[in-house]
Amino acid sequence: MHIKRFAAVAAVALLAAPLAAGAEGGWEMGSVAVMPTAAAGSAAVFNRYMSDVSGLNGQFRNAAGVADAVKRAAAYDAQQLQQGMVVYAAFTALQEPSFVASIKEMETRYGRDQMLMLLNRDPTGIINLPGAPQAGALAEAALKAQGEAVLASGKSVKQASYDLQHQAWSKSAILNAPRRLAEAKALARVVQPSDADAALLIKAVSRPQAQDQGWDARISPVVANGLALAARMTLGETLDTPQSLALLRDERSGTCLKMAKLNFHMCLSVAGPNYEDVYCVGQHALLDTGTCVVKAAEGG
Repeated sequence: MHIKRFAAVAAVALLAAPLAAGAEGGWEMGSVAVMPTAAAGSAAVFNRYMSDVSGLNGQFRNAAGVADAVKRAAAYDAQQLQQGMVVYAAFTALQEPSFVASIKEMETRYGRDQMLMLLNRDPTGIINLPGAPQAGALAEAALKAQGEAVLASGKSVKQASYDLQHQAWSKSAILNAPRRLAEAKALARVVQPSDADAALLIKAVSRPQAQDQGWDARISPVVANGLALAARMTLGETLDTPQSLALLRDERSGTCLKMAKLNFHMCLSVAGPNYEDVYCVGQHALLDTGTCVVKAAEGG
């Protein structure tokens, strides 16, 4: 039986419980318990990075402030950030009670193994279920909000790269530029989330999000995969199974983030005065990366 045929039997009465940390180190996303695997942690890393760099506002006072911005902007691995977007979409989708309810109702009617078999065969078929439009809208809005916050920061920082040029310190040569570039490249690594990162993630995805009216037929692969992951988690599966891990990959957004990172490093390699480092941060670390996230959310 195809997932589309399940659409008529889903119930919508289940209320999601408040999002909170689980009793044994797990995370409770709505009414669904999630084990904090490395894949799950990628969402916490994504949320932390996006929140951190969206705080950059172009108010630079000296070269030390610029150097700090370079380090903050450099601190992400493109693949981990791309995977984190998908998991972030999944965790946000789990905040939609009608979506979770329809999956649990179908599990009761058809069994967990049958549901997982159908998801293995057609992961994105889950978008046809009752509650999926609302869950997809939540996920899209949440990802888009993250990207737009970084875009706003990027515009401010990029503008600062021009405004700062009347200040003498901004025209001074970057100290030990080769070491600065090496450090930026070293910061582009996979990292493990802390307990604080997990708490920030839980807070972020539990915030109410504006929902779009209706369903966009052009749903992005990132959001569609997020809904499929959310369904698998609702059925009690962890995110470290081969089927779940396969859903984390999205070639378009992954390539976009890798190019943003590459252009950032190339920009740093040729930057001379401090204001050029500010430009590299604003354009490539923030504007380029924020654009990747917004496009991943919208399917553009």
